[in-house]
Amino acid sequence: MSTDVEAVIACQYYQYSPTKYGAVAALAMLTYDYALTFDDEFEFVWKRRWSLGKILFIFNRYFGLLSLLSFAMVILILRIYAVYNCSRRLLLIMIAFLVAAMASSSWLAISTLPTSDQPSHDNAVALVMVGGTTGCPNGTTPPHAFFFWIPFLIFETFLMALMLCKGWRVYRSEGGSRLLHLIIRDSLFYFWVMFMALLANCIVWVVPSLDPRIAAGWTIAMPCAVGCRLLLNMRESLYKETTSIWTVMSA
Repeated sequence: MSTDVEAVIACQYYQYSPTKYGAVAALAMLTYDYALTFDDEFEFVWKRRWSLGKILFIFNRYFGLLSLLSFAMVILILRIYAVYNCSRRLLLIMIAFLVAAMASSSWLAISTLPTSDQPSHDNAVALVMVGGTTGCPNGTTPPHAFFFWIPFLIFETFLMALMLCKGWRVYRSEGGSRLLHLIIRDSLFYFWVMFMALLANCIVWVVPSLDPRIAAGWTIAMPCAVGCRLLLNMRESLYKETTSIWTVMSA
């Protein structure tokens, strides 16, 4: 009996330790990024007047980890809306797509909830006794639970395609301001980071030896870090352009 209990405890240890390590690593990255960008935050956010961009930055910076909806995603939608000349039709399409993705992921999350909070006792013992196994089953969670990430993966791909299309048009026309090029470049970087984070979450769900929650912390932390940098880079560029214009006019 004591052997069985020890096996279950060992299984729980192997299951939750990688998750904690992943969460701590993501939090450390986020804290380090905060330290690197605090000077720019003070200069280009706190010293400027209140606006929608400032509000989004503050919420994404300090409440992003607690929000169910990534504020960085809202920032990206608004950026695409801006580069497409404030097309209301496109904005409605993106909002509808986002709502559909959230509804689909919510339904998938509910439908794949395990029927037990604890892993099967027999399976836990078997996994530990086999040797070399570093994970345990999540109760009776269906193997297709990784589909939870698919709607957001599709939505991010859709947004990336929109920005790539705009970037290609700007490149072909050899036009566009420096700010527009910066918005397109930073947005594509964000899409690439988020696509890889979501893809990593899908992969760890289908690899039996990995805890499916090990990459979840990065999916929450990365939008907070990259989303803030999107706004900081844009505000810095606007500030420099404004300063250059005033310098020329006063010369």
